Amino acid sequence: LLSDVVQLRILTTGRDLVRLQKPAPAEGSAPVVMANPQFDARGRRSVPASGSAATTSASPRQQRSAPQRTGRQQWDPLPATEKEAQVLAPLLKAEKPITGDAASESRALALKSPRILHIATHGFFNSEKPAEVKQRLAGGELLAVANPSPLSEDPLLRSGIVLAGANHPDADPNDDGHLTAAEVTGMDLRNTELVTLSACETGLGSVRSGEGVYGLQRALTVAGSRSTLLSLWKVEDAATAAFMAEFYKRLMAGEGRADALRNTQAAFRTHSNELYRDVYVWGAFQLTGDWRPMSTR
Repeated sequence: LLSDVVQLRILTTGRDLVRLQKPAPAEGSAPVVMANPQFDARGRRSVPASGSAATTSASPRQQRSAPQRTGRQQWDPLPATEKEAQVLAPLLKAEKPITGDAASESRALALKSPRILHIATHGFFNSEKPAEVKQRLAGGELLAVANPSPLSEDPLLRSGIVLAGANHPDADPNDDGHLTAAEVTGMDLRNTELVTLSACETGLGSVRSGEGVYGLQRALTVAGSRSTLLSLWKVEDAATAAFMAEFYKRLMAGEGRADALRNTQAAFRTHSNELYRDVYVWGAFQLTGDWRPMSTR
């Protein structure tokens, strides 16, 4: 593997090397863990609630999947993410996980620079596929021409994460349950060391000449986060929870962010659970940004 030969460090642009020379923020608010949103929540969600997680049921191998949305997408619950949150919250010295109805888009947007932000839910990325419009030529024949959809006009609207109420996006005009990359750019993450999106395809984005990759990773960097840990494909639910627990144990023990990820991947390649040894599990996550250790206050 290339990671056994060289130390891989991934940045969005060369300018990040200049930005990361500045000292890490001395203060950030307490880490935040958000998981198992109630996708079927109805009513107004724009006022943060303090409720606990809703009771849900789903396949034990439910994936954090993101099929291309052609119309309204119905999202299935992810109960294993709540177990993940209950394990990670004390490890990160976070307060009670934000779950259920409270795990809303408006609640996420209201966060003020948590030192670590971990969100476990579905993610989505809609690739740019311009629709075709039939135009009739003078001779009577039909010609198919590309007609870019509104989504193709702004790549930041094509990726995001799914939160409470996403199955009823019209129930609250201020909170449709879909936190897009465009909205993420307005978050306050100026003192945030690490954002982990424990979802699928969150690391993908649309490429524009001269502008790099648009998507959640870039949006989180613009919002101020020094590093991000995102996924590149659909990830099995329980395996992700185990992977995250191992990664954070190493991180909180003082390993560098990139080293913690590489060592977690190496451990999973020889895991006692044969299913976890597949690259499908251990290869999904990608760290971008600051690769060094974090202080463990």
